Amino acid sequence: MFTPYGGSELSRFTKMNAILPGHCPHCVHLFKEPVALPCGHSLCQGCCNELLALTNQSTPAMRRANRHMINMGVGISSRQRVLKRKSIEKESQNAVKIKVFLSPGCPVCQATPKFNAPIKNLALERLVSAWEQIKQQKVSSHHKHDLRNTPSPSPSSTSSSGFDEASNDGSQKDQQISTYSIRKFNIAVLGAVGVGKSRLARAQHLNKLFFGRINESSTDVNGDFINPISELHAKYMIDILDNNDIDGDILEADGIILAYSCTNHDSFVTAFKIYEEIMQRGLNNIPIILVATKCDIDLYRRAVMLNEAEKLARHIGCLHMEVSAKKNIGVDEVFTELVRQIDNRLDSTLQSQSLSH
Repeated sequence: MFTPYGGSELSRFTKMNAILPGHCPHCVHLFKEPVALPCGHSLCQGCCNELLALTNQSTPAMRRANRHMINMGVGISSRQRVLKRKSIEKESQNAVKIKVFLSPGCPVCQATPKFNAPIKNLALERLVSAWEQIKQQKVSSHHKHDLRNTPSPSPSSTSSSGFDEASNDGSQKDQQISTYSIRKFNIAVLGAVGVGKSRLARAQHLNKLFFGRINESSTDVNGDFINPISELHAKYMIDILDNNDIDGDILEADGIILAYSCTNHDSFVTAFKIYEEIMQRGLNNIPIILVATKCDIDLYRRAVMLNEAEKLARHIGCLHMEVSAKKNIGVDEVFTELVRQIDNRLDSTLQSQSLSH
């Protein structure tokens, strides 16, 4: 059993309980570039690489591949040297084909090493960043308070802390938040078998499922949140439909991700056939994004060229975007753009309905 901390189960359990929230179970420091293992627990990227290297070095196949060459004696004949050299060359060639683990064993739940690669956990990274911001703000506010050296105000009848203005601001914010309700959008991920639909959905679950904010001015030029805490004040949440039931998913979807693999041209053809099926159902206005998965591969391995994909996107009348669910590249951007399109479509529908009345 994989036990990175060593010792008995009771000892390991005690150590796990001693780890503070937001801290890596391996290095016991705040998460730095966290990644999610297949079991769902997270590690720092560096800790994951460290444990993975130790895991792969300890496998019998890797030990055989990495063993040192045996020094040949002076008395060995020329034929024996040739045979020994061929044997070593053959063994080194076989070593290249050895399948190595891509995820280490989990130090939390003791899950065994897996051949599935971990995914970057952007949601946890944002949470840790927000946590650090709050801590810094508290330290800064305490420091300013000490410099001013002003006496604390006397408590009022409505506030035990004595800070009436802060409590009033908080109540106003609560009233503002209570006027909003979170709307759910169903996003269907459709495509051929093997294009990575489930991994795409899993990657987005590690990014975020809540979108929009009450304070629209709290974004930067790219539309990203300046303060990660504002994600708690969301306007929309998404439900990712990945049921391998095209008929049912199309009927329930508010927006569609039409996925194909860069390495499989047949999946590209399947994506077009699914689009035709969507049109046959009369869903001409449903937001669609054509998404190429596995974009992190080498160019020579591509079976679908960029110009061919963009030509199909122009025919459909939608955006074409590329992602790598394995490395969590571009995934959040796809879902964010699709939510924006659904939101715009909803606003247009509401405006047309109000004009008709």
